[in-house]
Amino acid sequence: MRPLNTLMFSCMALLLLSCTEPSEPITLSPDTPFTIGSVTFPNDTVFKRAAPTLVHNGRLAKFLVKHARGDSLVIGFIGGSITEGAGSTAEGKRYSSLLTSWISRTSPRPGAVREVNAGLSATNSRFAASRVAVDLLAHSPDIVVIEFAVNDYISGDDDFIRAALEGVVRQCLAHDPDLAVVLLFTAKGDGNNVQELHAEIGRHYALPMISYRDAIMPLIDSGRIAWSDLFRDDPHPNDNGYRVAANLLVELLRKADRTPTQAGVALPAPYQSDLYQFAGILTSGDTTVSAALDGWTRFTSTGNRTGFVSPRPDEATLTLSTNHREMSLGIRMRPTDTSSIFMRVDNGPEFSLNNYYVIEYTRLIRMFSGPTRQPRTVTIRHSGMNRAVIDYVLYAR
Repeated sequence: MRPLNTLMFSCMALLLLSCTEPSEPITLSPDTPFTIGSVTFPNDTVFKRAAPTLVHNGRLAKFLVKHARGDSLVIGFIGGSITEGAGSTAEGKRYSSLLTSWISRTSPRPGAVREVNAGLSATNSRFAASRVAVDLLAHSPDIVVIEFAVNDYISGDDDFIRAALEGVVRQCLAHDPDLAVVLLFTAKGDGNNVQELHAEIGRHYALPMISYRDAIMPLIDSGRIAWSDLFRDDPHPNDNGYRVAANLLVELLRKADRTPTQAGVALPAPYQSDLYQFAGILTSGDTTVSAALDGWTRFTSTGNRTGFVSPRPDEATLTLSTNHREMSLGIRMRPTDTSSIFMRVDNGPEFSLNNYYVIEYTRLIRMFSGPTRQPRTVTIRHSGMNRAVIDYVLYAR
């Protein structure tokens, strides 16, 4: 059955992880030969499916030169629950830690390599565009792996999906045009993802791309590897699956052109949009979004992020005013303590949202998006016996 909402199902899967161990115990070396089903890795045939074209843009080569010199390196990752490591039996067995371990082990100065994993369960590229600067780029990474091919699935129309990922990529390259950025395309249990849309962005920015989906699904379909040998649940890999993903990334680094270009790589014009290159998240010191509170109160969460709660059972109204081009709200969904929420943009029609769901997660609702800056008002009216919570306010300038 196709999912109604990828973020819902990603979050649900975190709560329903089985206790089944991978079919074969593994070590922490993604480049040491290992066998799953009837397939041995590393495997050139599988790798060529995952990366049919090796991109040579100088960024990855410059990273590899730093690695060969033994420079201090920060290995960065941003994505959803798969990047976070959901389904692995230990933090060290997620794909990010396996890749970082290999880079550290093959460096002349192993202790100079550090991992920064900014994976966050049940989030997509749109949320990443508002947090990548603080959660990842502030650590000055030397290479970044972006993984949202699953969590962007059914998150919006094609233009939105391309624009959101492009915002993450452009922020990375605006931070450092020579930053090595790699796209990793994971997949749901049935092979669904948004790889084709993400690949359009990857080609425009000449990014190396690894398709975990294209590597594993033919092996599963042919019966050479069982689905349960690679998946802990849908969509999370088990330890074997994470090791395969790490192996593909390791093979990319091993096979990449190591001759850097002399000139830096310029940031090209936008492919879909530059909207989410200028994305942010409302914090306590941010005056670009004003809030009129009538029965609502502010609260501060991780990273000084501002949220709002309506605790009283009678009607309360929150009015957010801004000149930003886009605004999205993170509405708390949960099986208990629910309420009715009524929302309106400017003088448009009011629509309702019942924040009930079978599990607790934060649902991202895009309120408006436009080509130019102009005064906009978002009104959220809460009318119910239980409280309503807005966990965060995202915007794009």
